[in-house]
Amino acid sequence: MQPFRADRRRLIAGTMATGLLSSVCAAAAAGPKSVSPIPKTRIIKSRSGHYIRDASLDLTGYLLPAKDIKIGTFAFDYFGFGGPDDFESFEKKGQTIPTWTPFMAVFEDLSSAEKQGEHGPYRANSLRVFCSHYIISREVIEFTGHDRQVGYVRFRGRANTVFLAGQLDPDGALDGAYDAAMTGDLFVGGTAFRNIHFSYWAGD
Repeated sequence: MQPFRADRRRLIAGTMATGLLSSVCAAAAAGPKSVSPIPKTRIIKSRSGHYIRDASLDLTGYLLPAKDIKIGTFAFDYFGFGGPDDFESFEKKGQTIPTWTPFMAVFEDLSSAEKQGEHGPYRANSLRVFCSHYIISREVIEFTGHDRQVGYVRFRGRANTVFLAGQLDPDGALDGAYDAAMTGDLFVGGTAFRNIHFSYWAGD
C-alpha cells in the first residue's frame, strides 16, 4: 500500500465525483428498483474495550482529505481501512503485522526523498500511525493513535448517511449525491483541523 500525493488525491476525488453524478443520473433515468433490507447494526467490543465497531459495516478502502493538511514537514495523506476479517483478527490477536493495522492514519514527510511506487510518486519517509483506539459505527467514527514523529493523532467525525447506505447495500438505488463520505475534526499533536471533508476510494 503506497501513500498518495496531493495531486493523486485530487484526481481520485474528481473521478469519484464524476462517477457518482453519472450513477445518480442513471438511477434516476432507470426509475425505482428493489432495495435489499439494510443489515441490522451489530456492535462488537474488544475485551480491552479499546475497539468498538459495527460489524455490519465494511469500509475497506481509503478516506482522503479534500484539502491539504500539513504539520511541520509532514502532510496527512489518508485513513486506511481493512476489511471485516482484518478487524476481527486484530481485535482477537492484536497487531500481528508490524507495518499495518486495519485502521491507520498515513502521513508523508515532505522533506524526505521522493520515490516512485505503485500509485505514483511517494516520500521515502511515509509514516503510519496505528490505531490504539477506535469506534466505527453509523453514528460516529473515532480514531486514536500515536507516533513519536507527529505525536498523538485523534479524529472524531461521522460518515455521510448516503455513503453508508451505499456501503451497506451496494446494489440498492442511490438516495442522492453527497459532498463528503465523512466529515470531522482531526487533531495532530497540538494542532486541530476542524470540519475536514473526506472522499472515499475503494482502491484499485
